[in-house]
Amino acid sequence: MQRWTSAALAIGGLLLHGHANAKTHQAICSYYTRYEPCTVTVGSDYIHANLPTDYLDVTESNYIDAKIYKDIGKESNYVLGAATTILFGPIGLLGFLAQKNYGTIDFGIEFRNERGKKKTAYIRFVNLRAADDFGKDLAIFLRNASYK
Repeated sequence: MQRWTSAALAIGGLLLHGHANAKTHQAICSYYTRYEPCTVTVGSDYIHANLPTDYLDVTESNYIDAKIYKDIGKESNYVLGAATTILFGPIGLLGFLAQKNYGTIDFGIEFRNERGKKKTAYIRFVNLRAADDFGKDLAIFLRNASYK
């Protein structure tokens, strides 16, 4: 019985290995409908997400491609510029040069559904740091998917 338990634990550990390193991200997703909040989990060999109209289950076997769409701009920080001008006079005008990035980043994940049809799910981030974190986790999946 001791061997069976050890073997079962070893097999279970192998099966769950991909899930142990999975990262979860909060995003806004679309699957041929409007964008809605979703939770996306990226493991080394899969992408799962609760899309507005379906459940996304992309693995190395049905993955096709990933595309990134950026809509990013910069704007001056008017509050900082006004405050520094009031506090420091003409030198404070340099505060208007301070800029911040804003915008959205969409990740388009192309895959084949269970009927073999090509589909695309969109995962959107309005927080650029969250998009960067997701991109790093997606890169691990893409590295593994390219060796299928």
